[in-house]
Amino acid sequence: MKKLTAALIAASMTFSCAVCGAGAAGTTASISEKLADTSEIHILYNDTVVQYEDVKPVNTDGRVMIPFRAALENMGATVNYEDSARLVTATKGDITISFTLMDDTIYVNKNGAQSTVTMDVPMIIVEDRTLVPIRFMSNAFDMQVGWDGDTQTVIIMDYDDYLAKFKSVAPNLAKLTELPEAKFNKSSTQFSFGLGYGSAEPVSISASGTAQTETVDNTSKIAATLDFDGMGMSAKDASAEMIFKDGKLYVKTNIVEQLTDSANSALDGGKWYSIDAARVIDGMDITESEKALLKDLISNNTVQMSNALFEDVHTEGEAVLDDALALSSVLDMYEVMDKHISVTDSGNGAYSVSVNITGDDYVNMMKEIYGASLTAEDLQALVDMMDVSVSVKVDCDGEKAQQDANISIGSNASGENMKFTLTVSQSSQNDENAAAAQIPADSVDITDILLSK
Repeated sequence: MKKLTAALIAASMTFSCAVCGAGAAGTTASISEKLADTSEIHILYNDTVVQYEDVKPVNTDGRVMIPFRAALENMGATVNYEDSARLVTATKGDITISFTLMDDTIYVNKNGAQSTVTMDVPMIIVEDRTLVPIRFMSNAFDMQVGWDGDTQTVIIMDYDDYLAKFKSVAPNLAKLTELPEAKFNKSSTQFSFGLGYGSAEPVSISASGTAQTETVDNTSKIAATLDFDGMGMSAKDASAEMIFKDGKLYVKTNIVEQLTDSANSALDGGKWYSIDAARVIDGMDITESEKALLKDLISNNTVQMSNALFEDVHTEGEAVLDDALALSSVLDMYEVMDKHISVTDSGNGAYSVSVNITGDDYVNMMKEIYGASLTAEDLQALVDMMDVSVSVKVDCDGEKAQQDANISIGSNASGENMKFTLTVSQSSQNDENAAAAQIPADSVDITDILLSK
């Protein structure tokens, strides 16, 4: 149930993601401007270019060194210094690090587990300030660190700080990620979809249908009907049965037969076919976190929306400037989007969510995101690029739920006159008579065929 809620919200935000990706926005523009000055070394911590008042960062043997107190405090750590022992102790969350000035060993305590890290470059003293290698300090606190030579910038990406800032600038979206999981075993969905584009040779595609879903013992079965028209093909009252269990999808449908010449159809509408979805996902050219998310979705596991929103920030390896700038744009976008989202958690599993964005709202949002950098000509180009209307409403009283979404996105960019519409209405409840689907024993496995494409 919550997955559809998240999907509807995500769909309503897609247009804003696309626009924010088109250029620097808000904080991101300010970051880019500061990093353009390559006369000194910069430290970019998430979406903040850290300022140092006295001693600046220096590059020693390929390692960027910065004053230890300023470095640690700018990373959100609480710092204590014992002058007599020259001992530095810094705590951030469940991690405490300690080291003696001019010693090359850092002691790390994480949830009571002790470890040590040996620095490959010694600390240095500049203008009576002790400078430490920023990479080692950041890594000790489980942060991603990277170096961008073009802008002379150390990039530090801190998942926990990013999540905290998200909750601060977008409290309604943050509340959405914390809603209780509403688990219903039966739902009924009606949907319609439309897409039109092109002026010289216009293309029109439309589809509508229904879906009845029951989920019992981690097995979901869906009975759907579909009407389709477009691209020289059509289907009327086409049927599809689907079963999801243990990462496998079983399908029986006559849709392909209706859309193509039934005599040459690749699928027999009377047979069951199976697909090992986990294997297909493993073969996709996506990140491991995205693969894990897709596997959770097909396995009916609870998926926290926060994972979908932020997991890519919490990754291994080198931090990259483009990723940090994208992170900043996302924060800008969420802050603006949040004003058009309402989330009420009434307790005992009851909540309501609404998203409402009109065309005028969209224009105002673009003005707020891009600020003074948006000229009248730019604004008109954005208006031409996207005409938006989004309405999403979700009501759950703990016993049943109703979700409705109406999304319309139009664009006249390049004279293509594109129009996309999506309407979804879903009712969910628990049915004590629902029974787990029987897995077809004679299904034909077509996973290898899909993997060979």
